[in-house]
Amino acid sequence: MFAGRILLKQAFTLFVQTRMASSSSSGFRVALLQLTVTADKSSNVANAVRRLQQAKLNGCTLAILPECFNSPYNTALFKEYSEVIPGGETCKALSQAAKSNEMYIVGGSIPEICDDKVYNTCTVWDPNGNL
Repeated sequence: MFAGRILLKQAFTLFVQTRMASSSSSGFRVALLQLTVTADKSSNVANAVRRLQQAKLNGCTLAILPECFNSPYNTALFKEYSEVIPGGETCKALSQAAKSNEMYIVGGSIPEICDDKVYNTCTVWDPNGNL
């Protein structure tokens, strides 16, 4: 049920305007973000935060990040890039981004470390920055 037009704001960012039909005719915009990923985790996270800010400026109230947006998609590297959830660098940045942009964020997925096991974990944040 996508209505509207697709806007390409940057080569790797896709914004989709979505209007959901309901009895109250309310709607919302969703940002689907596709990001260039490098070996630099901090740079990847900063890029995601910038794109989330752009999504908010375009009126989005929900943004969806891609799988493994903070690290190269290589399972052999997951342990190296993994972090504790919710205390890691990426989670702190997404929590702050959700709060400062007052939007819901589906955090794609990131490598999580828990009890020396690595997981490919998706986080979801509310507009108050809560997981």
